[in-house]
Amino acid sequence: MTSILFEPLLTGPLLLALTRGPASIRAHLERYLADWNVGGLSRGIVSAARLVTALKWLFALGLLRRGNGALNAYARNHWSWGRRGEAWEFGPDRREVAVVTGGCSGFGYLISKGLAGEMMVVVLDISDCPADLANSTSMKTRPPALHLERRRG
Repeated sequence: MTSILFEPLLTGPLLLALTRGPASIRAHLERYLADWNVGGLSRGIVSAARLVTALKWLFALGLLRRGNGALNAYARNHWSWGRRGEAWEFGPDRREVAVVTGGCSGFGYLISKGLAGEMMVVVLDISDCPADLANSTSMKTRPPALHLERRRG
């Protein structure tokens, strides 16, 4: 119900009809409002002026809501309005590859375990790969962790 109330495509034309519409439409709406019984209150409690004020607020808040949604989508799309490149392809084909640095312990370990079911995971770490990560059935089709050593000297 609230999404309908804040919909500018509904409140805008209704507001326009009440304020700038032909006199015949406005007179018909005002007669309808005069006969309207709101929640058991006496007739005529809803006036056209109150309805216009409410519609103005609902229209403005609906526009703000739409603008906020558009800006959020813009930010989630890395500040680009259009799609860049091809769509991601997750799933059993494993066309996407994730490179996780520090994936043998801590957050990197949790991230590599979480991504293992969705894509091919390459783990780069200076520490040894845990046995459950290297021998895991969910990581079986993926390359094992690449062990990098520090060379001193």
